[in-house]
Parts: sequence; structure tokens; C-alpha cells
Amino acid sequence: TVESLSWSSNGATLLVVVRSDQGLLSPLIIQGQTVTPLIIGNGKLQSIKWSHDDPGRLVATTLESNGNQAIWLVSANGGSPSIIFTRKKSQTAVASTLLKENLIFLSTPKATTTIIEVLTPSIVKTKQLFELSEGPYNFLPSPSPYFTLVNKKDGRLVVTEEDGTILHTIAADHASWAASGPPSLIAWDDLELNLLTISEGSA
Repeated sequence: TVESLSWSSNGATLLVVVRSDQGLLSPLIIQGQTVTPLIIGNGKLQSIKWSHDDPGRLVATTLESNGNQAIWLVSANGGSPSIIFTRKKSQTAVASTLLKENLIFLSTPKATTTIIEVLTPSIVKTKQLFELSEGPYNFLPSPSPYFTLVNKKDGRLVVTEEDGTILHTIAADHASWAASGPPSLIAWDDLELNLLTISEGSA
């Protein structure tokens, strides 16, 4: 069963994630007529997403046999994936990731809040950016200096600045940013579609 389809940032390569009858996820890269399976370690794949701005890279999370969660940088053009960061099984697992501008952003649910962190691969260190209300939250693609996240608990979409300042919150679970012009996005769910604009001087 096809779980998801997504294009690289330049629209040249398709990522297909397939779910087996046993519930295991397997990613495939399609370039023209060539289909290439992506092998990401020995753990169970939890998620895989394209970089927002690099058409040759992806970020993936896996659940390892020891119970730890691994975050990987993956090349769409061959080469071995590399583990960038490991979250121990005694810690709260990362719910969602976003790769852009050579940084990996993490959304981690806590008891009553959600922590948004940035992971710098070159130094393998995380830094907390801000907190949101109880989640979990899933990152959607968004240009800098903004984040777009969907609260999977209540189905609301949140647009924030890099410091966590909330610019919009609305009932929606999908969004698409304008490719040019003043920053704006379309947000929608099964019932409604809305155009959201970012006011001048808000970022």
C-alpha cells in the first residue's frame, strides 16, 4: 500500500513510501524510469521527508532494535545514510523533523507542551528554540524565517516565526506556501480552504 508520495524541492525526483502488510515502511526513489529502494540501517522506518531546499537530501527517523530513535541524513543520489543524532529510549521520542538550510528541526512532545529544537548536524547538538502547546505537532514545508506545524491532537495549523511568535492558527491539516511574492500560504482541511498572509514587518 502506498503510504505517501512527495517530490524533491526541484520537482525532479519522487519519493514513494510503501507500507507492507506487516505495517513496515519502505522508501523508494523514482528518477525518470529508475526506481531505487532506500536502505536506512536495520531499524524500523518511522518517517522520511525531503529537505525543504536541497533536492538531493532527505531526513529520516528509525526505531532501532535497542529502543533508541535514530535520526538520519539520507542522499537521494546514492551513498550510505548516516546517523546524525540518537534519542535514547528513556527520552521522549521526536514526533516530527524538518530539514532546511543544513539544519534539522525537531518537534518533541512533552507532558503539557511541545518543544521545538534545532539540531546542527556538524556538531551533533540540539538547542531549544521555543515551546508550543500540547501536541504532538507535525512539521510542514515552509520557507525561512517561518515554521508551519499541524497539531495532530486538535487538527489546528500554526504558523510561527523562528522565535516561536505565532502569526496564524487555524483549523487545517495541509498548507502550501506561495513560491514568489509577499509571504502567504493556502491552508485547508476537508471542510475549508483559507488564504493566509504574513503582515509586513512580522519577521
